[in-house]
Amino acid sequence: FTPDAKPAAAKSILFFGNLAYGPNRQGVRFINERLAPLLAKKIPGARLRIAGPYTPPQLDYAPNVEFLGEVPRVQDALAQSELVIVPLDAAAGGGGTRLKILEAMACGKNVLSTPAGAAGLPDSVLGALRIAPLENFGDEILAFFSGKWPTDLGPPARKAVTAMAWENCFKELQIA
Repeated sequence: FTPDAKPAAAKSILFFGNLAYGPNRQGVRFINERLAPLLAKKIPGARLRIAGPYTPPQLDYAPNVEFLGEVPRVQDALAQSELVIVPLDAAAGGGGTRLKILEAMACGKNVLSTPAGAAGLPDSVLGALRIAPLENFGDEILAFFSGKWPTDLGPPARKAVTAMAWENCFKELQIA
C-alpha cells in the first residue's frame, strides 16, 4: 500500500471493512444515523463513503452516504478519501487485527478511530492516528475539516507503518 499522487476528493470520508462482521455493520448504522445528519448540516458537500464485501442489512442511506460495496482495490477508495474513520463500538465486541488502520496509514491517510478500533496496535502507530470515543466522532470530523487537528497525521502515519514493513523487520532478523 502506497500513497496515491492524485489529490483526494474534497470532504471525502471513508469507512471500509468486511460488512458481514457485526461491529462493522454497527459502524455503518452509526455513520448513516448519527454522522450523516450532522455532517449534512455542518459540512455541506461532505461525502461519507462505505466500502466492503457483503451488503449490510437494508438501510435507507442518507443522501450524503455513498455505499461502494466491494471494491476491486481498497487503495483506490483510500486515494479518493481525505479521512478514514473506524467507528468500532467497544460494546459491539469483536477483536481481530486492525488491518484497515494499517492499510490507511500506509497510504498516508489521516485516520480517526475509537479506542476499540485501535486496540492492540503498537505505540509507534498509535501516535500517528487520532483516537476518540464514538460519541466524539462528529466533533473530531468537524475539527479535521476546519483545520483544527494539531497536525496532518498522514505523513507520520505512513512513516510509522513503513517501519513495520516485512523488509524492515527482516533486516533486524538478519543482523541478529
